[in-house]
Amino acid sequence: MADNVRLLERLEDNQRELRRLAFHDPLTGLANRALFADRLDQALARYARVPHPVAVVFCDLDDFKQVNDTLGHAAGDELLRVTARRLTAAVRATDTVARFGGDEFAILLESARARPHDGGGTETESETESESESDVESESDAEAGEDPVAIGHRLAEAVRLPVRLADTTYAVAASFGLVVVGTADTAITAETLLHRADLAMYSAKSGKTGLLTVYDAGLGAPDTVPALRAALAAAARDDPSGGRLDVCLRPVVDLATDEVPAYQARLEWHHPRLGVFRPQRLAALGDSAGVGPALDRFLLRHALAWIAGRTQPGARPAAVHVPLLAERVAREGLPAEISSALADAGLPAGALVLDIRGTGRDRDLDATAAVLTRLHRAGVRISLAEVGSADTTVDSLRLLPVDLITLHPAYTALWVDRSTQYRLRILTDAFLATVIDLGIEVIADGVDSRSTARRLLERGCHLATGDIVDNRAPPPATAGRP
Repeated sequence: MADNVRLLERLEDNQRELRRLAFHDPLTGLANRALFADRLDQALARYARVPHPVAVVFCDLDDFKQVNDTLGHAAGDELLRVTARRLTAAVRATDTVARFGGDEFAILLESARARPHDGGGTETESETESESESDVESESDAEAGEDPVAIGHRLAEAVRLPVRLADTTYAVAASFGLVVVGTADTAITAETLLHRADLAMYSAKSGKTGLLTVYDAGLGAPDTVPALRAALAAAARDDPSGGRLDVCLRPVVDLATDEVPAYQARLEWHHPRLGVFRPQRLAALGDSAGVGPALDRFLLRHALAWIAGRTQPGARPAAVHVPLLAERVAREGLPAEISSALADAGLPAGALVLDIRGTGRDRDLDATAAVLTRLHRAGVRISLAEVGSADTTVDSLRLLPVDLITLHPAYTALWVDRSTQYRLRILTDAFLATVIDLGIEVIADGVDSRSTARRLLERGCHLATGDIVDNRAPPPATAGRP
């Protein structure tokens, strides 16, 4: 019995560590998108019961790509870590700072006095409260009642301080958008709140001031949001009036041969006035505008055309990974669209890999499995993306015809980090060894050093993406230049 108790305690420790890794960004240690969404939902539920100050801030570093291109990816990573520290230092202990990916950050501002002290809420919420209990008790009256707009200005001023990167003093520029939940917003949703913060941030970016813009009704006026959606729909039709859609291709390297057998395709939108919409934000906007499937078609066709245009006659084409939400797999006409796109590009079905995302949100995984099985039999390869994240269920491996899996960067770090708890490392090694033994290839994301690459090869994983190979990425492929 004592042995069983000790084993259960170790398993609970392992589960807590896995939860931490699943809900935090491996580079900065901040909360990730999934944890931020959970805490925002909890904050809005509390607001619905008892109105109190709740606000969301979006932060986007301007010209971040230029840092990577001119100073190197190590400098870019350092800028992200510095920004994370500055944002965390500028808020209260009970506020949540998250990295959404790339150079995008989000901050949830909520007075600690509104937070419950009984350990209620979701699992991640309970974890947060236990971690910050002393902070809640010690928060001063001044901090509790501090104006969210004042905090937003403090955030903007902190981030914009110069920083030393690669022996160069770099003047940081960033755009901030803030939205405060109003008294009439008792039924507001997290999606609406995030959309408003997004609009405010892009308004700040378009002004080129690098300062804070506070959302007001004018930014969300009927002629603003539909115009943004209409511009995106036009871009998806290859209409230049809607701006430019770029297909960005990220190399997948074979660590054993140093060759690039595949590319991961992602879509970015260059709005004529508001600048660049990165993949995750573009996907959310595409869904709200009802053009998600159109963006999928655009990315599929242009990514395949790019590969075809760079394949020598008689040579085997590199594979291209195209992301696809699990819940959109079963929509009518997808197999015909894929067959048509492959035929137009003159490529075999094996040149296409569908990166299936969001299996945790798919309400009909059986229907998804049926469509993917049909495509798989035709030669299209299937990859389960972001394994190890909260958005991907490993259980889907038993239903979907999976050829490859892509590890979330946090899971890659867990697999190769020698400081990982012994039992947790054993469980991780056993799971991934089983996957490899089943003939499923593993792509490790977040590989940033040669030492990490060596440890992956020792574990039987030879495919990787991350900073170690990002410098091999080709220039973006635009609509008119496949």
